[in-house]
Amino acid sequence: MDHADSGIEFEDIGEIIPEALSFEEAEKLFLMRIPMTKKEWEELEPKLRFRAFVVGRLTELDAIESVRVRVLKALKEGKTLQEFWQETGKDELLKRAGFHRSNPWYWETVFRTNIQSAYNAGRAYQFRKAPPTYYEFVGITDARQTPTCRARSGIIRPSNDPFWITNWPPLHFNCRSTVRAVHKEEYEGLGLKVTGELPQDIPPKGFGVYPLDSGSYWKLTPQMIERAKKYGIYDDIKKAAEELGLDLKHIKMPKPSKQKQDLLINKYEYNSLSDVEKYLKDFSETYKEYFRSGFAGLRETKEEYFMATNPANGMFYISRLPYGSFLPAKDLVRAFSKIKNKLPLTFDEEYAIEALWHEINHNRVKRYVKFLQESSQMYLMETINQLVSRHTYEDFLKKIGAEARHKEEILQKGYGYRLMVKNFRHLLSRVGFKEEKIVKELEKILFEDYGTLFEKVVALIAK
Repeated sequence: MDHADSGIEFEDIGEIIPEALSFEEAEKLFLMRIPMTKKEWEELEPKLRFRAFVVGRLTELDAIESVRVRVLKALKEGKTLQEFWQETGKDELLKRAGFHRSNPWYWETVFRTNIQSAYNAGRAYQFRKAPPTYYEFVGITDARQTPTCRARSGIIRPSNDPFWITNWPPLHFNCRSTVRAVHKEEYEGLGLKVTGELPQDIPPKGFGVYPLDSGSYWKLTPQMIERAKKYGIYDDIKKAAEELGLDLKHIKMPKPSKQKQDLLINKYEYNSLSDVEKYLKDFSETYKEYFRSGFAGLRETKEEYFMATNPANGMFYISRLPYGSFLPAKDLVRAFSKIKNKLPLTFDEEYAIEALWHEINHNRVKRYVKFLQESSQMYLMETINQLVSRHTYEDFLKKIGAEARHKEEILQKGYGYRLMVKNFRHLLSRVGFKEEKIVKELEKILFEDYGTLFEKVVALIAK
């Protein structure tokens, strides 16, 4: 970092930012930033990254949100870094996350980079309302200035020049540079000139992006909307956007293409369960809606069940014990290996995929309730999940990069809860339901609330 060799002691940090130049637009634009992990930030397209608030050393979203709130408070109240450090250090959540055990220079980076980002976004917004003729890049010329900013200090270009799209400060962590307006009168009166030769280097990844480019600053991805609602800031974001005269747009993220899915399946060799575990970890990052508590791992056991899961923490379990010809652990590994190599699956291998999908479906439920073993509620829940999973696992296979070849046979002869599924299918047929149609209704009920599943299924059949 810039300060590593500067000799500045921590007690002197308060002098680095003597005061905050608070203004309303900066506050509102910063308020619209949403807490995200570093990995989530990396997955965003560059133009959307300005909307995310990230603290790389923190992995818990609650801790990241806590820092965001305190930076916003510092911005509103014009607090110095020293005051930010002292107040944030009192937060118990951040203490547990290691705030005061971290290098204080890191937290200067968090503070300065976010404050400067907010100020420079605010300036961009102010200039947008009344565009000047030119901009000048203003760097702090001292021993701490980086080569990136030194090469740009004093550059004057028209305000609509493409240069500013990729060179709007901050240009790096701890950047102190800014942009000022140069009006025609000043330009002509002082005999200023447009800079001809421009730097050839580009700012580090994630920096230099003009925050208002193409309106991306106020676009929200579905994940951002969900996160904003979780922390109760969605209404504040909408209000801030309205006050700034911005059109808050919800954008749909493109679904992963088959090419990307194929690349994902090709990432590992699938010689063991650990390879399948790595794939599922990647898969869970792409399809977060399937793993409400995340994906904690895949563990091999010697239990009587084929597979199991704990939706409370996202852990999956698979047995090495045989069930006739079916070997859950081995057949699952073989299935992934064959899918990668474009080979057809046997019945048992395809059933291993269906069984895995069954456990994933447990993790999709909005409100999971653990029933007593052997209870009627448990048997009904497992029966409904089995039926839904047998009808829908082909969608899971397509996402992996394969096609179902044994669906009809699995519907009739799948191993899990075989008799109960057979009897339930017979009941649906006798009542007069078309199975594929009723499965869609059962799927909606299944993923809502296990606590009301029994009543809703009975009511559906009775109706």
